Amino acid sequence: MHFEITHRTSYRYSLPVSLEPHTLRLRPRSDGAQRLVSWDVAMSPEPAGMSECTDTDGNAALLVWFNGYTDRLDIKTHFTLETLRDNPFDYVITSGAVQLPMMGYAPEVETALDAYRKSQGIQKTVCDFAAEIATEADWQVVPFLTLLTDRLHKQIKSMVRLTGHALTSAETLAQGEGACRDTAVLFIDLCRSLGLAARFVSGYHPGFSETEERHLHAWAEVYLHGAGWRGYDPSYGVAVSDKHIAVAAAYTPALAAPVTGLYRSHGASSTFTAEIGLVMHDMLPAVR
Repeated sequence: MHFEITHRTSYRYSLPVSLEPHTLRLRPRSDGAQRLVSWDVAMSPEPAGMSECTDTDGNAALLVWFNGYTDRLDIKTHFTLETLRDNPFDYVITSGAVQLPMMGYAPEVETALDAYRKSQGIQKTVCDFAAEIATEADWQVVPFLTLLTDRLHKQIKSMVRLTGHALTSAETLAQGEGACRDTAVLFIDLCRSLGLAARFVSGYHPGFSETEERHLHAWAEVYLHGAGWRGYDPSYGVAVSDKHIAVAAAYTPALAAPVTGLYRSHGASSTFTAEIGLVMHDMLPAVR
C-alpha cells in the first residue's frame, strides 16, 4: 500500500523559553516491511543546527538545537511511503524455538536481545495472565502471540490519552482500559514474562474509518527466529502487515518517543497539540 502523511506537532509556552537540544524520531524506517520514498521536515523557530544520526535501536533520529527565546515550537513532517508486507506470517520458525517459556535465543543473537527480554519488576498478576494465555495456546509461541493479541483487543478497552507516560502493565490489566501505548506495554511485559524478546513501536495506522481522528499509534514487536522482528497490534487485534507504518522502536517507550527535549524558563507552562493527515494511494504520488 502507498501512504502520504503530514504530521504537525505544536508546543505553546505561556512565557518565552529557551529550548534545550531536542531529539526527533519522526522519520519512518526503511526495511523489509516498508520503503520510505520521500521525507522532509520544517520547524519554527528555525534550528540553529541539526544532525541526523542513528540511535541505539537503529532508529533515524534528528538532533536539533536552537538559539534565543521563543513562545512556541512547531514541527511539520511530510513523507510518502510504500508498505510491502501483505502477509504477516510469511516466515518459518527456525532453531526449534517454538515452545514457551522461551529459555533462550541462539547464541549469536541472545546478548543483543537481552534488553528486550528483561522481566524484572513485572507483577505477578501479569505473569499469571501470560501463563493463562500460554496454557490455552498449548505453550506454542505463534499461537500464543495470536491469542494474546486477540484477547487484549477484546479485554482492554481502547481510550485516547494524548499526553503522559505509558501506564504500567499491571495498571492497564487491572483497569481493563488503556491508550494504545498502555496496551502495547502490557503486551510486551506479557511476552517478556515468558522469555520472548519484545519491544515498543511508535508509528501510524489509518484506522478503520475515514472519519476517525488520527493520532500517533503504538504497538509491539516480538523477535522470532526465522522471522526477525514481527509486529502485533493488540489495540486493533491484528498481526502487523501493510497498514502499519513503523517510525521508531525501542525496548522502552521513552526511547521511541517522537519528540524529546527540555526547555528552560522562569515558571512557564506548556501545551501540546498534534494533527495527522493520512492519505492512502493506489500508486505513489510524484516525489516533491
